[in-house]
Amino acid sequence: MRPALKALACFVSLIANFPGVARAQQTVSDVTPLLLPGLGNRHHPISTKNPEAQKYFDQGLMLVFGFNRAEAVRSFRRASQLDPKSPMPHWGMSLAYGRHMNMDVDMDVEPAKAYAAIQQAVALIGSASEKEQVYVHALEQRCSKDENADGQKLDAAYAAGMVKLAERYSDDVDAIALSWKRA
Repeated sequence: MRPALKALACFVSLIANFPGVARAQQTVSDVTPLLLPGLGNRHHPISTKNPEAQKYFDQGLMLVFGFNRAEAVRSFRRASQLDPKSPMPHWGMSLAYGRHMNMDVDMDVEPAKAYAAIQQAVALIGSASEKEQVYVHALEQRCSKDENADGQKLDAAYAAGMVKLAERYSDDVDAIALSWKRA
């Protein structure tokens, strides 16, 4: 290699590694999320034969409960990649994208994505347990393709569906937590 080309290659290498230099970047959704330690050991069984998909689903649910909805979506998305036939990861994405108790403050909801995700869950519902089907149909009530839908009515329909789920499966603490039912 010519000395001038060698010098140019060294210069480019130095510049490329210099802080603040623009690089081709991966988007957050392109990066496989890690299974994070220290979130707890909450387990919500879903219809999957893939143990890693189950772990990512559990992590996503813990992240939703911890109000880290963006990371929850990433975990649910990974679970759906690991088990493309399971509806519950799509249910989880819809839950994370959709309306929530801090909505008036955060306004970080993505109703179109919530609707698309729950529609995917509905399309896959044939492989779901009876309880999972009830989860999906309850959340389906909170999602609308109409951008101007009455959010309070959607919330009320979802809450009613979750209360029924919590009453039917009284040992399911996640259903109770999501039902907004107060003891």
